Amino acid sequence: MFFPSLTHLRNYKIDTFIIEKLDNWLAIQNKFTYNNLNPLQFALDIKINESIAVSIFALCVQKPINIMNVKYKLICPNCSELDRYIYDDLSVLNDVTLDCDNCGLPYYPLEFNEFIEVYFSLNVLPAHDPSNLIKLNESTEKILGKSESLRVSDIDRFSLRGLFDSYGSTAI
Repeated sequence: MFFPSLTHLRNYKIDTFIIEKLDNWLAIQNKFTYNNLNPLQFALDIKINESIAVSIFALCVQKPINIMNVKYKLICPNCSELDRYIYDDLSVLNDVTLDCDNCGLPYYPLEFNEFIEVYFSLNVLPAHDPSNLIKLNESTEKILGKSESLRVSDIDRFSLRGLFDSYGSTAI
């Protein structure tokens, strides 16, 4: 395995097939995408249910797996442009008003969950170099990078809030 701690997913009754797919999927990611991993993209690439993918990524943030961190990007609800800041913990934004760098209008970042992008960053490197072990077929290469971004409102929609600590420091 490229990420041996993924074997702990078996303790959560995650199918071995999906664990192996995640291990390979993470290993073949470009190093430049390690800080912007999207469970919706993973679901699209390996053709699994989105809520399963989000659940698995949430487990990967927690011990004993602990190979990812959750990150948040804010989108201005006035102009729909990304904020320049990235947050590890949304609780620092409680009762805070921000001024958008693009349009200059103020907004409350936690008022609308649909304006908060959730993504994951890989905090460990593969145990060995995957470059000569994995060859993607042409149809797989064509679909990589085509999913929407994950939003906090999506997590609410998938009824997965219980997997995340209420806007805590290690997860949503």
